[in-house]
Amino acid sequence: MMTILLEQPVPILIVGLIIATAAGVAFVSTGRNHFGIVALVTLVVTGALLAIERFVETDREQVESALYDIAAAVRANDRPALIARISQLSPAIQQAERELSSVTVTSFSIKNNLDIMVNSSHRPALAEATFNFVVSGSYRGGESGMYPGFMKVHLRREEDGVWRLTRYEHRYFAEGLKGDSRIEGGGMRD
Repeated sequence: MMTILLEQPVPILIVGLIIATAAGVAFVSTGRNHFGIVALVTLVVTGALLAIERFVETDREQVESALYDIAAAVRANDRPALIARISQLSPAIQQAERELSSVTVTSFSIKNNLDIMVNSSHRPALAEATFNFVVSGSYRGGESGMYPGFMKVHLRREEDGVWRLTRYEHRYFAEGLKGDSRIEGGGMRD
C-alpha cells in the first residue's frame, strides 16, 4: 500500500482535498475553529506527503528508469552505456553485442504496456519487466526496416545499488497481447 502512495500522487491529492474541503465547509458553516484547524493541518500533511512522493524513488521507479536508460543507449547506438547497464557476469552482454553489431538503430521505443514486478525481499533484489517495443534501423547489408517486438527482461540490483540487466529475450510483438507472460518463463530468478 505504501509503495502505491509513493508512486502515485493522485490518491494523496484526492483524499487530502476531500478532507480539507469538508473541514473548510464545516468551518465556514459552523464557525468552529477546530474545523479550520483540521482543514489547515490536512493541507499541510497533504503537501508534505506530495513532497515525499516526489523525492522518494521506489524500486519499481528505479527499474523503470533503468529500462529507459537502456532504451536510450540502444537508440543512440551507445554500446559502452548499454554494457554498463548489463550485469558483468551475464551472458546478456554477448547477446547484446552480437545483436547490436549487425544493426544501426535509428529509433527504439518502449510502448505503454510496460509491466514491472519487483521482488525486494530477495537478496539481491530482482525485477522482471515485460513490454512491447518498436525498433527501427538499418542492417549491415544495407536493408532497413522496423521491427515491433515483445520483450521480457530480468534485472538485479547489484552491490553498488544500480539495477542491471541479467538476461532478456524478445519475440514478435503479438506475444505481448497474450495473457501473463511470466508463466511461461518460470517467474523471477537471476
